[in-house]
Amino acid sequence: MDSINIYKSKRKGIYLIIFFLLLLVVGILLLGNTDKNVAGWGLIILGSLSLITGLYMILDRRPQIIISSEGVSVYNLNYELIEWDAISTVDEIWFRGQLYVVVLLDRSYKTSQIPDLWFYRINRLYERSDAKAILIRTSMLDVKSDEILALMKAMITTDSQRRIDLIHSHHLR
Repeated sequence: MDSINIYKSKRKGIYLIIFFLLLLVVGILLLGNTDKNVAGWGLIILGSLSLITGLYMILDRRPQIIISSEGVSVYNLNYELIEWDAISTVDEIWFRGQLYVVVLLDRSYKTSQIPDLWFYRINRLYERSDAKAILIRTSMLDVKSDEILALMKAMITTDSQRRIDLIHSHHLR
């Protein structure tokens, strides 16, 4: 095993399903009251969205992040490999209510495969320093973002043989 695969959290998916059940019960109770039909249906629809999201998180077993000795691959980039030597910095950012791991690359690195950020403000900020940012959302993953960040920082600063040792010795929870 020369890579670490990080998946979506099943536990958080179960929480979303429990949230659905709560919203369903409250929605049905509100439907019983003739004055609150709109609120009842709204809660049932909102709960249904959380059910769909929770089931998707439980059933989706594709790795979201693959960390190997060669580089890191992310699901939302179609598993395009980003070599460790191309990464200049890895950091955390709290943006729009979610925690992201920010990977900074040289602006000319694989320009056709790696799209610009859909966050215009962040993209404009990194354009000034001639860097390209990749945001990895960590809120729905099995592993805490600080553990991913620590491993990625260690992988950037070491050589290829030490990276293999880091992968074998690192246990992400």
